[in-house]
Amino acid sequence: MEYSIKVLIVEDNWVLSEEIREVLQKENIEVVGQADNAQSAFEILEKEVIDLAIVDVTIEGKTDGIEFAHQINEIRRTPIIFLTAHEDQEIIERAKKVLPAAYMIKPLHPKNLLITIELIVDQRLQEASISSAAAAAATFAGVALTEDTGYFVSYPEDMQIFGLSFATNVGSMAL
Repeated sequence: MEYSIKVLIVEDNWVLSEEIREVLQKENIEVVGQADNAQSAFEILEKEVIDLAIVDVTIEGKTDGIEFAHQINEIRRTPIIFLTAHEDQEIIERAKKVLPAAYMIKPLHPKNLLITIELIVDQRLQEASISSAAAAAATFAGVALTEDTGYFVSYPEDMQIFGLSFATNVGSMAL
C-alpha cells in the first residue's frame, strides 16, 4: 500500500490480536492500539484518530463489538471490519445495521484481511477525490455551500441552472 493508515484492533483473544498486529505492521500499516473491550478502545480513541477498526463481535465487557461499532460511528463515521467466529444470521443482521465495511469469518486469513483493507482504503480515497472534485466544480460554477447557514448562493448568471430567477432571495433558501 502506498498510503499511511491508522488501525485500531478490538479483539479479546490476545494471541489473535497480536497476529493481526504483526500482519498489519509487516505491510507498514500503523496499529495505534489494541483493546479487548469497548472501554479500553474508547480510551485509545481519545488519544488517536483512526482510519479503520478491526473489531470482533464478541469482546470483553458489557458492550459487544457491534454496539461499539455503532457508538464509534455516532462520533465519526469509521470503516469497521468485523472479524468474528459468528456466522448466524441474527448476528449478521445486527451487524449490518451499523454498515460495516466488511464482515469476515475467523480463522484469520492474512491475505484476505490485507486485500479487504486495501479495498476499503482505495474506496475512501476515491470518495474523498470525488467529494473534492464536486466541491471544486460547484465553486467554479459559482455555487457555495456554507456550513454556518446551510444556504447556498449563486452568481446571477448561474441561477437559471437551479431554476431560480434573479429576483429570488437565495439567502433565504435552506437546502
